[in-house]
Amino acid sequence: MLPLIGQNRVRSRGTLRPASPQDVEPAAATRKGLVCDAMTTCCDLGGACSVRTPAPRRARMPATRIALNPVVVALVLGCSGTKVSVPPAPPSPPPSLVGFPAFQKAFEDSARANGVLGAQLAISIPGRPLWSTEYGEERPGLPMAADVLLGTGSISKMLAAVGALRLVDRGLLSFSDTAGRWFPGIAGVPPGIRLQAMLWHQSGLAEYGSAPGYSAAVFADLQRDWQPEDLLAFIGSPIFPVGTAWAASNTDRLLLSIISAKTTNLPYGEYLARELFNSGEGGVWTPGQARAAAPRIEKNWGRTNAGTVIDYSAAFFGPSLFTSRLETYLTARELALFARRMFDGDLLSPAARTHLLTIVPDDARIPGQTGGGVGIRRFEYFGRTQYGNSGATANSSAIYLYDARTKVIVAMSTNQEGGMHGNSHFRIVPALIQAVNAWLAGGDEPMAPRAP
Repeated sequence: MLPLIGQNRVRSRGTLRPASPQDVEPAAATRKGLVCDAMTTCCDLGGACSVRTPAPRRARMPATRIALNPVVVALVLGCSGTKVSVPPAPPSPPPSLVGFPAFQKAFEDSARANGVLGAQLAISIPGRPLWSTEYGEERPGLPMAADVLLGTGSISKMLAAVGALRLVDRGLLSFSDTAGRWFPGIAGVPPGIRLQAMLWHQSGLAEYGSAPGYSAAVFADLQRDWQPEDLLAFIGSPIFPVGTAWAASNTDRLLLSIISAKTTNLPYGEYLARELFNSGEGGVWTPGQARAAAPRIEKNWGRTNAGTVIDYSAAFFGPSLFTSRLETYLTARELALFARRMFDGDLLSPAARTHLLTIVPDDARIPGQTGGGVGIRRFEYFGRTQYGNSGATANSSAIYLYDARTKVIVAMSTNQEGGMHGNSHFRIVPALIQAVNAWLAGGDEPMAPRAP
């Protein structure tokens, strides 16, 4: 297990740039001689910082005493060995305001034990107010806050797919539309690829973020404002015939973002803000969005191959990184609100929601993952079917889950790459959603969970 952040002060040794500023999911890969796996970001970045041990932050809503399933608590804590005291069950049904001091304590103890620097947590239960809390620090001396925008990584792929699906829902696009309609003459984009293949990540298009020269171009000028069309030049030859395999592709996201922008005559970020987040709290920013040219994206943390914790924000954040990723930054609260609107609200028609949840075989690279839909993934945790998505970059990690039976949503976002905290978000969120489900069922009998 990684030591708690704050035990050692470290100094920089050398300067190398990230192999790719794009997503870093927990799967083995090798790029330009640097090994990337679930515990190491594929980069060796220069710079030094010291980070104090995070202090937990109180939730903002009244508390309610509840009982937590001890097995679930143990799973949340993972290998830490830290114990959470379990208060007795309430004598009467809990009130409508969800305070959950036990859930909050499990979250904080788990985050602390796994070396999380700063994180946001949001829990949405149908018919109840959205509850959220924060843990740790945004930067040394500044507690994490609810309105700090955090990276989403591959969750941004979901947003691009759902944005395009909404246009299909409105009759402005069709699953049978082909890439040649929008991208004639682009060498890496066969004109016959259908929109359907892009939505389900079966296009076979090469990852533009892995192209030779991409990283060097992104970091050559951190103030460059990349336009989506600029990135088409980095798309290489397809990696498999269309429809024969599945690959979560940033290139699919890139093409879908351009298609949505051309169809609506709006910059991609502005389209998402108006269509996908107009019922939220405004805690979101995507390249091309008119509002908030300088959003509150403060400090994000990465780690060198030597284990040095570095201030990724100071070293690499600028328009070039944001705009080349086409990544959406948002709060955990906004992510939970979006998921509620997508699965149960007005964002999609029943027919479009059926397409959203039409599952095809995927790469199963995430623990518990059993298939992929339009921008979402299906998971099996504790013998229950859940839908959601996760994302990771060299400076952020996030996940949200939606329980198909209880409609409970739990979202968690951190301001650091997943390897720094042992990718603990893949344990914390499934365990918390199970604990909420057990609480709603009115029982605290230990279940026999299948470890995610």
